[in-house]
Amino acid sequence: MARRTLASLFLGLTALLLLVLVFSLARDEAQARPLPTPRGPAAAPSLDVAPFTPATAGAPVAVPLAFKNGGKAIDTIFFALSYDATLLTLDTADGDGDGLIDAVAPNLPAGYETVATLQVVSGEGRLQILIYNQNSPVTVIPNSDILTLTFDVAWIPAPVATDIVFLGSPAPFFANIDDQTVDGVFTGGAVSIEQIPTLTPTVSVTPTTSPTATRTPTATATNTATSTTTATATTTATPTATVTSTSTVTGTPPSATPTLTPSATPSATLTTTPTRTPAPVYLPALLLGASPTPTPTMTPTATPTATATPTATATPTATATATVTPTPTATATRPPQPTATPTATATRPPQCSDVVINGGFESDAGWRINQTVYPAGFVTFPVFSGQRALRAGIVHPPDNVYSYSSAQQTVFIPASSTATLTFRLFATTTGRSAGRLTPPPVVPTSPLDRTQLSDDVQLVLLFDSAGRQHTLLFQRQWYSEWTLHTFDMTPFRGQAVTLYFGVFNNGTGGVTGMYVDEVALKRCAP
Repeated sequence: MARRTLASLFLGLTALLLLVLVFSLARDEAQARPLPTPRGPAAAPSLDVAPFTPATAGAPVAVPLAFKNGGKAIDTIFFALSYDATLLTLDTADGDGDGLIDAVAPNLPAGYETVATLQVVSGEGRLQILIYNQNSPVTVIPNSDILTLTFDVAWIPAPVATDIVFLGSPAPFFANIDDQTVDGVFTGGAVSIEQIPTLTPTVSVTPTTSPTATRTPTATATNTATSTTTATATTTATPTATVTSTSTVTGTPPSATPTLTPSATPSATLTTTPTRTPAPVYLPALLLGASPTPTPTMTPTATPTATATPTATATPTATATATVTPTPTATATRPPQPTATPTATATRPPQCSDVVINGGFESDAGWRINQTVYPAGFVTFPVFSGQRALRAGIVHPPDNVYSYSSAQQTVFIPASSTATLTFRLFATTTGRSAGRLTPPPVVPTSPLDRTQLSDDVQLVLLFDSAGRQHTLLFQRQWYSEWTLHTFDMTPFRGQAVTLYFGVFNNGTGGVTGMYVDEVALKRCAP
């Protein structure tokens, strides 16, 4: 019995020692193994306007936009900036003719395109920019100042800071080489107009003193041949101070003492010249055939010349005899009365009117938005005029999807008139731009049509009263500005026609869209 107890005790102690040994070994191994490094938060791509750019009133200022890719393969960036256009102005000149205004200077790898759209509405400037890559293989955008905006700064009398911010609508985004949206950060900045030019006043004081001695003789003569001449000497000193300055200057010119040296011997010479002044002849009298009788007036004129001291008065006496025999002759002949025969020819201008309802898209009236996977819609930016325009297709790469997107309206063109269709178009695409493409015999406008398009396309169609389709525009392009399109609608006189504005996206690669504004179909009656 005692042996069993000792054996059990021995086994228990052995098991305890083994447990202690295992625990010790595990602890030593845990201490020897390095702890895993905790992961930091994943970096996100960012685009930042310079936070504080100093500027001088009345001078241009360059504002950089700094990009950090956060380790992501970013090849597409879209954003819209808002700024105070009463303080900052972007020049719209395109001196090199590359389709991009010179005030926007990109710094990107070869193969990248930068498209800028500028609009100023009620003192607010809006600059919309799309940066994308057209080459293969794709080169990602590196960390750098990818854009520099050069603003002209208005002259202001006091320092002020003005913000440059990213708009939330349309929403900015980053996209990678797989056309996937990548979350990122867009941070606005400010321009501080703090160095006000100082105007330096220039003071110029030029005192001018002109003392003059003036002798003014006065002669009076009558027909009684008795002339009395009075000579009066007048001395006038006129000091003049001239001050030229951009500031307020008070100047006291030096005093001046005029000096007069008179002649001691006064003399007077009287010359009498008789003149005759006839009475006026009035135009009404000539026209009515009256014979006016002019009345002569004798006016002898004496011109004396005298030199004397300022205190001397000379009173010479002269005798003049003038004999004048006037023989006025006036002949008035009444001119013949003209005979006028006016001939008026009135030409009635053509009477024109617009048969399109709400062609500026300022309301929802007139147009039918076709319900598709990605339907068309009305937008407030960009617009050609007014407050709204029509957007068809997809303009944001993250929204890329297989879809038609369109709007249409049916109008009637009278038979006894000429007709012209006009509209403004702003086309956009991030895919391969192409000019006028070759449309199929019948362009599909719905996924239910028998044939389907294979690539993105912008299209404008017309359906006549028999339902036949006419292709006005079939393309995939990017416009750098609003473009006017004009089509002759005279062949469709006397018909009800349907105008169709649409875009097709195949859901892969780039996205294609367009903005439409100021649609008009003018019919003019002869």
